[in-house]
Amino acid sequence: MEMVAEGSDVRWLEPEVCRIAALIEHDIRPQEQAAHALLGKAIDRAQTFGFPVFERRCLATLAELQGPERHDGTVAARLRQLAHLGDLDRRASEAMREVDTLLGVPDDLDPVPESVLGRKGSGA
Repeated sequence: MEMVAEGSDVRWLEPEVCRIAALIEHDIRPQEQAAHALLGKAIDRAQTFGFPVFERRCLATLAELQGPERHDGTVAARLRQLAHLGDLDRRASEAMREVDTLLGVPDDLDPVPESVLGRKGSGA
């Protein structure tokens, strides 16, 4: 964070940083609840800042770490409410392609290769 210019507001990164920290914590100590606590913080920060895309990513990670044996109806319900935010990377790429087509941009100048578009999204 020291590389960020003084006065820059990088709070929008906090939910994702906490989510990644939770994944690392879970890899190191899978039996402990610290990862779940970090995800709770990440979800709270995403909601506080009004970032539903990050909230969805954090909730999806929490549901994944909980597994089917510890299904949480509240998490599942909120994920359903935010389902419209799924596959944003794919949808944005498709929209960019449509604009490129309208503008007549040649395919060889397209920064997103077709092989990338065919993969499953990261839940973004």
